[in-house]
Amino acid sequence: PMVVYAVSGQQTITKMFLAGVMPGIMIAVGLAAMHLFLCRNMPVAEDLQSGSGDSLLKALKDGLWSLMAPVVILGGIYGGFFTPTEAAVVAIFYSIFVGLFIHRELTFGGIRHSLQITSWMTGRVLIIMFTAYAFERLLVQYRIPDMIVEHILGFTSDVAVIWMFVIALLLFLGMFMETLAIILLATPVLLPVMTAFGVDPIHFGVIMVVNLAIGFVTPPVGVNLFVASGITKVKIEQVSRAAVPFLIAMLVVLGFVTFV
Repeated sequence: PMVVYAVSGQQTITKMFLAGVMPGIMIAVGLAAMHLFLCRNMPVAEDLQSGSGDSLLKALKDGLWSLMAPVVILGGIYGGFFTPTEAAVVAIFYSIFVGLFIHRELTFGGIRHSLQITSWMTGRVLIIMFTAYAFERLLVQYRIPDMIVEHILGFTSDVAVIWMFVIALLLFLGMFMETLAIILLATPVLLPVMTAFGVDPIHFGVIMVVNLAIGFVTPPVGVNLFVASGITKVKIEQVSRAAVPFLIAMLVVLGFVTFV
């Protein structure tokens, strides 16, 4: 989503990635805090009762190569070894190497299946991007963003109120629409409006991505809910109910990211 926003909004991908570090950490801490609160009365597993940390060390050892993927990718981008576009290629070859030779869980059939899914996703995004580009040209030609700004100014000039409206809109869209489609269609409309009120484009991009991350776990089209349901063999209704406290935690983080 950050790459697509950066391309759509003509922003720097590296700046988007850097700006997403702190919100990402805040979301992780918020979800962990909610998890600890919900599980405070649960019995502790036997291998964790001693407090020796052996199970943690074993888990870190088993997952070391997988955990190194973001280190290699982001470290290479921030260190100037390769561009974000080149990082995608590095990520692919690193993942294939680890999957084939380290974990030995990846098969050539699995690679073929991944290529099929990637081709479908890429084709879909390109179609949306083409439509969004035409849509953006029409918006500019007919000065739609300027008209929206004028209407908003007639209603309020308080940036906080405008933020609340934009967040509510993005959360609503995230409940029903696909993430990349929202970015490609909403960015040409909302970005000029927000920059007209003095909002930094990178800040707006991060808030949009966090909003859409919340959309990933919001019924009825919350993709992550369906993934969790499929993996755990638990009904989607049960998963959706259980996700509500974590949605609240993410909304609190969104408030901090927006206003603090």
